[in-house]
Amino acid sequence: MAVLGPRFYPLQALIRRLGRSDTSLTQAADSVEELSPESEETPPRVIALPGQPDRARASSGAAPLRDELALLFSRRSVHAPVIRYSFNDCLVRPDGVDSPRMRHAVGARLGIAPVNGPIDRAETGHFCMTHVSRAYFGHWLQDACATALLAPRGAPVFMDALSGTTHGPAYLDAFGITPRQTAACHVGRLHLYQDYAQGRSKRERYAGMRASLARAFPGDGTGAEGLYIRRGQSGQSRLIDGEEALIERLTRAGFEVLDITKADLATIQRRCRDARIAVSIEGSHLSHLQFAMPEGACIIALMPSDRVSALQAGYAHAAGLRFGVLMADPGPEGYRVDADELMATIDKADAAI
Repeated sequence: MAVLGPRFYPLQALIRRLGRSDTSLTQAADSVEELSPESEETPPRVIALPGQPDRARASSGAAPLRDELALLFSRRSVHAPVIRYSFNDCLVRPDGVDSPRMRHAVGARLGIAPVNGPIDRAETGHFCMTHVSRAYFGHWLQDACATALLAPRGAPVFMDALSGTTHGPAYLDAFGITPRQTAACHVGRLHLYQDYAQGRSKRERYAGMRASLARAFPGDGTGAEGLYIRRGQSGQSRLIDGEEALIERLTRAGFEVLDITKADLATIQRRCRDARIAVSIEGSHLSHLQFAMPEGACIIALMPSDRVSALQAGYAHAAGLRFGVLMADPGPEGYRVDADELMATIDKADAAI
């Protein structure tokens, strides 16, 4: 046990930083275990009309544009290993972890002052949040929830519960995850994870998550084969210029509209369960589809050309889905989508079945 108690671990973090003694998780951990090795695969081809990569202008900021395009259109994917880092004697708070030897911040409010309020106690626990899973729903669902399933059933799991959201609690109930809610907790043995890649371990957990949702929300066979997913004002605003006209064109082709901001999780699951193709602007809301559409179905993302991201393509491939892209250029009224190009992309996805 450290000389100073857990109440003072945040202050010790400041002292370490002033002394420039911060270390990596690997260096600071009491033990490191590789749960799943690095792997390589040839991913399915992204469905796209000719010339789509040339229309990309900028990335979402997570990686340079050339790297995002390489991830989208390359024929080689390398998946990083899943690693568990274990630490003795930690102070866990919603925004991160402090111990006598390390600080792991995932939010903006992990202060350095000693903790004055009550501190809970747990013998062991699993911290499943990252800075991106705190910021984006898609990362919370596909990363934090999946990471929580690495913990033994019944073990304390520290992660956001999204209790004030429409869909978060329903997902946690379906997955059987009950996050431990605490302002501060002193954990005798805490496990943190490197678990961002889409390799074998993550895919097995995705399959289990999909099965849990299918049991919780069984389909009735009445879902449409084609869906347009309306994102609305949810998340970062990505409006589509002339969206109503685009919807009318899709409706004539047999598509139905699902407003993701108004539907509960049961509705999302049941309406997507029979969908062969779903079209929507790119964003975290597409993660709903990863756990609802049948294997082999296709998500066509209307990709903002000024914020290109390969993230959802990787998620789709890990879920056994196909992925298509149509670049959409920004304009004063929103992103512009060429309806003829979209229908041609849909036809290409149909032909690839």
